[in-house]
Amino acid sequence: MKKLNRKGFTLVELLAVIVILAIIVGIVFPQIMNSINNSRISAIHTSAKEIVRWWENSISADALETDESKKQIPSDILSKVTTGWKCMDEITSDTGKNLFEITGLSAADLVTNGSGGNDDALANFPDTNNISSTTCSAIRYNSAGGVDVLLVAKSGGKYYISGKITYGYSNDANGVTK
Repeated sequence: MKKLNRKGFTLVELLAVIVILAIIVGIVFPQIMNSINNSRISAIHTSAKEIVRWWENSISADALETDESKKQIPSDILSKVTTGWKCMDEITSDTGKNLFEITGLSAADLVTNGSGGNDDALANFPDTNNISSTTCSAIRYNSAGGVDVLLVAKSGGKYYISGKITYGYSNDANGVTK
C-alpha cells in the first residue's frame, strides 16, 4: 500500500488562521483610524497657525518694502481684515486674488463662503457650539493686534473626519466638534 504524501493545510487550520487575522484587524483598524483622524486635526491646526506666522512675518517684511508689487500682502487686503470674523475668500485684493488664494489654501479642502459657507455662525466664536458645517474659514484681528485664523474642513477634503465638524483655530488646542 502506498503512503499518501499530503501537503497542505486542513480546513480547521485555515479557519484558525482566518479567525486570528480577523481579531488582529479588529484590534488594529480602529487604532489606525484614530491616528489618521488625529493627524488631520493636527494638520488643520498647524495650517491655521502657519497662516498667522506667515501674516506676522509678511507684515514685518512688508514694512521694510517700498515697492508695492513686491509685498506679500497687498495693502488693500490689510484694510479689509477687521476685528470681526470675515470669510477669507471674501477678502479680495485689487489684483483679484482673495486671501484664500494668497495664503495657498484649497477650496477643495476648506469651507469657503463660495462653497455654501457663511460667517453668521462666527458671531460668538470661539464658542464651539456655534461652529457648523457651513461656517466659513475666516480671519480677524484680535485684541492683541495680531490675527486669529479659523479653518473649517470641507466634507471630503483632506482634513475632514467622517461625521464630525473638523476645524483648526490658531489660538485653540481643540479641533473636532460633534
